[in-house]
Amino acid sequence: MPDSIHFRCTFDVHAREGGGFPELVQEIIGWIRSKEGSALDLRAGRLLTSGTTRRGDGRAAVTVDSLSESELPDLWALRYEHQDAEFSPRRWSIDFGITRTDSRTWRLAVTIGNSLHQAYIGKEPGLLPVTPPRVIKTLVSSDKFKCCAGSTELRVDPFVVHVGKADRLAKAIEDPARSCPLVYVSRSRLTGEPLIDPIRLASTIVGAGVVFLAADAEIDEELEFLVPREFRSPNGMVRVYAPRVRFDIPQQAYRHRFFTRTQVEELTATEVEGQIARALARRYGWASIRSSLASFAVKK
Repeated sequence: MPDSIHFRCTFDVHAREGGGFPELVQEIIGWIRSKEGSALDLRAGRLLTSGTTRRGDGRAAVTVDSLSESELPDLWALRYEHQDAEFSPRRWSIDFGITRTDSRTWRLAVTIGNSLHQAYIGKEPGLLPVTPPRVIKTLVSSDKFKCCAGSTELRVDPFVVHVGKADRLAKAIEDPARSCPLVYVSRSRLTGEPLIDPIRLASTIVGAGVVFLAADAEIDEELEFLVPREFRSPNGMVRVYAPRVRFDIPQQAYRHRFFTRTQVEELTATEVEGQIARALARRYGWASIRSSLASFAVKK
């Protein structure tokens, strides 16, 4: 197991035209190939089922295993391990676990962790900021797949809530089938601008959550008729709504962490974004979707 979790997410991948299990695996292998070039033997044919390939210098390895009772694997797992390019005592492990739901849908779990060499003595490196692997952004943006966390379609950029459409935000917050956290970014009534960078945050938590952005400060007025006071986040506030919101239970509002305008200004936008990203992408408590295959156990 890694010493620390850097990023993790779980979501469902639905195949569109031109997409299927081989294409899903190829996206993962293609991402590894973009990092390793020809140093690893990454022929897709052997990596669809099982196999191990290592770099000659030992700096990276890929191991694949799968279980199948039909033509397509029911369970498929890949672990990509590599040495940190800038801090050699640190080694990264990236686990991809895929569980087949039906012939056109798979549940994908991604866990990225890092560890220091077991004999390392020296200054401990600082905590790294959250960074999702590029392959997650590629899958979420792909025309071949539709990526969802329950009823929520995932995106790399924010969902913009336009004037007259605030009911869509209220429904998304309270949707019982939503299984990932939803971050709502309102706008300052004074400047008309958000106090954090919603585009940067959406890109940072892709796969682990979604961001909704008010198109105008007037959205606050519309939400007064749609969302109980305890659950609102007006005037530049930023709020993280966990799954299973119940507007009819005011006492539940405390579960949905918020940052007031003053807090954002005091902490800085970067720190608020970092706190949200670390919570959503490193801790299980903010999402309700799980996978039966979330990590790779290497046989000894």
